Amino acid sequence: MRGKKIHEYKGKKVWYEQVGRLWHVLDKGEEYSFRGIEKLLKKHPDLTSVPAIQAALDRKIERKNRKKNPIPLEPKREKSEIKSEMLDNSKEKLVSCYYCSGTGTASFGVKCPDCDGKGSFIVTSKGIGD
Repeated sequence: MRGKKIHEYKGKKVWYEQVGRLWHVLDKGEEYSFRGIEKLLKKHPDLTSVPAIQAALDRKIERKNRKKNPIPLEPKREKSEIKSEMLDNSKEKLVSCYYCSGTGTASFGVKCPDCDGKGSFIVTSKGIGD
């Protein structure tokens, strides 16, 4: 576990303990504990000039705003719309047959079973199973 970071400002020492989720202030020999950063800053408003405390406060405000205004998700598209988009974006390429090496015949003059004797076939990037 990491050690606690102690911030000093005008004779006050401030730190946060993750175990109890408490902010602690050591002011003139007395230690004060606060449940949240807002309560800490109500009692000691001058501590807002400490960069680490200001950053923690900014994160807290940002989280609260995110809960109030959630980011809307993109609506789901229909499968037919996706398939038509894939067909539009597909690229076709004429490739020589790897089984018969482009001759169109397999062994002993038999027509190639992969390319049906053509010696080449069209490869697309539509997707598997379409």
